[in-house]
Amino acid sequence: MNKYSLDIDAINQTLTILQGKWKIQIISALSNRKSYRFNELMKAIEGIGTKMLSSDLKILENNKIIERHILDSHPVIIEYSLSLYGQTLNKLMYEMSEWGSTHRNKQTGYNPDSHINHFLTIDI
Repeated sequence: MNKYSLDIDAINQTLTILQGKWKIQIISALSNRKSYRFNELMKAIEGIGTKMLSSDLKILENNKIIERHILDSHPVIIEYSLSLYGQTLNKLMYEMSEWGSTHRNKQTGYNPDSHINHFLTIDI
C-alpha cells in the first residue's frame, strides 16, 4: 500500500466507533473545551436526548476516547473530557470542519477566500 492508498478496513473500524449522529458532535464539543459536565454537554449539543448522550458517553468511554472524572465534592460532580487517545481525533475533527465549511460555501455560491474555488465550476 502506498502512502496515498486508503485502508478500507481501517476506515470501517473508525466508522464503527464513531457511527451515529451524536458521537462526532460529542467529540467536537470536548475538543473545544477542557471538560464538560453532563448538563453542559446537553446544552452544547442541540437536540440530543439524555438517554442518547448517556449511551454515547459510555460507548466513547469504553473505547477510551473520553474520560469520566468523578470530583470529590458534595453533591458529586462528574465531568467528561477527551482522553489523550481521544485527542488523536482532533486532526480528523479539524479536517471534517474544513471540508464542511468548504461544502457549505460551495452550496451558497462563490467564495473568493476559498482555497478550492475551482470546485465551484467542477462538479465533483
